[in-house]
Amino acid sequence: MPPRRAHKKSRTGCVQCKERRVKCDESVPCLNCARRGLPCRYAIPNGKRPGASSSRPDRAHNSQTELSLSISDHLAQRLLGKEPISSAFDHLLANVALPSHWSAQDPELMYHYCMLTSKTLSRREEVQNVWQNAVPKISFSHEYLMHGILALSALHIALETPERCSSYLTRSSFHLALGLRTFRTLLHSPTPDNCCPLFAFSGVMIIYAYASPVAGDDALAPLENIVEVFKLCRGILVLEPFMHYVREGPLRLFMWDGLPYYSDSRSLDEFYREFLHQIHRLRHFFTIENIDATQCSVYNHGLSELESSLARMRSAGLPLECGMAFLWPISVRDELFHYIQQKCPYACLLLAFYCVQLRLFRDFWFLRQLPQMLLESISVCLPARLSGWLEWPRAVLSAD
Repeated sequence: MPPRRAHKKSRTGCVQCKERRVKCDESVPCLNCARRGLPCRYAIPNGKRPGASSSRPDRAHNSQTELSLSISDHLAQRLLGKEPISSAFDHLLANVALPSHWSAQDPELMYHYCMLTSKTLSRREEVQNVWQNAVPKISFSHEYLMHGILALSALHIALETPERCSSYLTRSSFHLALGLRTFRTLLHSPTPDNCCPLFAFSGVMIIYAYASPVAGDDALAPLENIVEVFKLCRGILVLEPFMHYVREGPLRLFMWDGLPYYSDSRSLDEFYREFLHQIHRLRHFFTIENIDATQCSVYNHGLSELESSLARMRSAGLPLECGMAFLWPISVRDELFHYIQQKCPYACLLLAFYCVQLRLFRDFWFLRQLPQMLLESISVCLPARLSGWLEWPRAVLSAD
């Protein structure tokens, strides 16, 4: 009989680390659980654990059973799942040796965010000012938001300067893990007082998630990660009952109805007409294919939502705000996510059309590479008889 594999015992560590037989740092939550987005539970009371500290900032109590939910369990489960939000970042946080403290690099990250990153998150100066001034000011009172913007800043540096990529990705993952562990708990019970920082952090994480798939080398990685990114977009719906507080607060310009209206829709007219033509072609193709009626209904709904989001973009005119790139994943049915996850060919065709829509946002660094990488992932798993449907998306994405 082969000898048992040695492991580091943790007699007073959390339940999850004991089950996985790894060393626990015994913080609340521990770094292993924070890194993986898992609920961190201890078998003995917090005050009786050696090394437990009562003065850690932004301490998140992750036991699901002890949360006081202000939204229904069903909604929380549907939107957040058993591993809410953070599953979109598992590919970044897995097997990363994270530091355990703030570092001298963090002031550099804040400087980079305020001077550079914040100005890349919108095409409108008034919205850039919100990212540059209002969001950091809110983060002074909400440390998890501070971690969020530092994580985004580090990711921005990593992707824009490849020679510095490794160290900044590690720093980004550190701040991401610390920000998520508090955010996950607070998102279960939003209030008028915390809805603005929660909304800001949600926006930061959606941007982060759209940028992060480009870090993988696996050809299928973007396709496998995008569903979790879409679920992250849906998670923001938890805050919908509190949106009137956001509209009245310092983040009001993040809402489209808070922006001054001006439109240059003429430059979108040709793109809009061609896109509608391609949607009609695909809808007709679905009718003549032998597709299950339930699935076909989901696909047709996805096409209708593509039309709807395109119409809103055309109505808004240029310059488009990046938030409009997330309209489609917020609007489609949950079943479509499942079909994409299963790599169903027809669902992948819908996703390829969404990649065309994302081309309108190619000036944003966090949306620049994702459409092409998604399209390549789709081409790998698409049957040869359907490959012709990728000709139009490829032509659009390759155009100047």
